[in-house]
Amino acid sequence: MLYQSSMIRENTSVLTKDQFQELILGLELTGSPFLVRLKPPIGVETVDEALPEGFEERVRGRGIVHGGWVQQQLILSHPSVGCFISHAGFGSMYESLISSCQIVTVPHTADQFENAKVMT
Repeated sequence: MLYQSSMIRENTSVLTKDQFQELILGLELTGSPFLVRLKPPIGVETVDEALPEGFEERVRGRGIVHGGWVQQQLILSHPSVGCFISHAGFGSMYESLISSCQIVTVPHTADQFENAKVMT
């Protein structure tokens, strides 16, 4: 199966820089290990440019923020993944169900809102 992140064009982001930073700072505050795959926020070229100052040093060894493509099915199938936060695209929901991974949906557009309702 091919990985499909959403029905949104690949070069389109839905998060502002402030939203992007709040999301990853929230993950930092959990104290838990994390892997985040996000597109750069609106108006920013790369994920690295959008990271808060000192963030990488503070989460080194337990947190990764990646802006490129990932093999999502392999990640979701790993036993250390306890929760998947997703935009509720059909492909991502399907992969979550196949891997028996818990999912938190955060829909942004189109069918994602209906998909999220189905998962509740």
